[in-house]
Amino acid sequence: YGERQYYYSEFYAPYVQYPAPIIALAGNHEGAALEAFLENFCATPFHVSSAARGIDRTAQIEPGVYFRFDAPFVRVLILYSNTGEGSGVLSSEGGKFPQVGDEQLRFLERELTRIRDEKYPGAILVAVHHDIYRATQAEDSRLLLSPGMRADMDAVFRKTGVWPHAVFSGHAHVYARFTRQLGGTQVVYVTAGNGGYATHFRAEALPAGSRLDLPDDHVTVSSYDSDHFGYLRVSVDKADLRIEYHPVSSELGSTKSMPIGDAVTVDLKNHRVAE
Repeated sequence: YGERQYYYSEFYAPYVQYPAPIIALAGNHEGAALEAFLENFCATPFHVSSAARGIDRTAQIEPGVYFRFDAPFVRVLILYSNTGEGSGVLSSEGGKFPQVGDEQLRFLERELTRIRDEKYPGAILVAVHHDIYRATQAEDSRLLLSPGMRADMDAVFRKTGVWPHAVFSGHAHVYARFTRQLGGTQVVYVTAGNGGYATHFRAEALPAGSRLDLPDDHVTVSSYDSDHFGYLRVSVDKADLRIEYHPVSSELGSTKSMPIGDAVTVDLKNHRVAE
């Protein structure tokens, strides 16, 4: 959880042997105690937080809970979907959530307009905690988990004429990959929330290749795993975006290697998927 007292046991201690910087995006648990997230990931200047309890990892200096992150061949737009247990929220949604405001949508529009005007040739990724689609026939049968968030994002994508190559989420404690068809463009949606907590929330998944029963959308299930913990490895060059899903053994202390569970390549120029 995101409260201050859990940062040592859930963040600093588990990554004590991992020396690289960690860029975080806030989720619903972090939002409920946002001050602690800001102290540990949006600090100024670099310093060792008291939450680290002597571990030599500095707090990160992210500019806020939504921002742009640039790396070679890739531009990542990180968004904050607020504190709901179910659906994510990016804006006031026309006055429904006045306390949220609409600044994030203005930020997203500014960044995508810049990408369009610069004719940016690299991969365009969006990362947001709450997932949009679900691959299981759960009790409430909701395959579209965040309709307002999808509508907000789509409106900005259409207005600017810029669609991301992939959208990454967590929230649900599973791995799932979807392919969304938008005319000649394909967008990959990945849920990767099975990094280490509670993989027992399982329901019967739709088979790979199944189209979600959504009247105004063309989305197919490409891959799904609720049986393992796992992580993503994402690589980008000037031509392609490569997303790999690596499941790991759930046995405590196991170093057993497992084959790649899923992989997809996206052609950056053509905005198409190659399985």
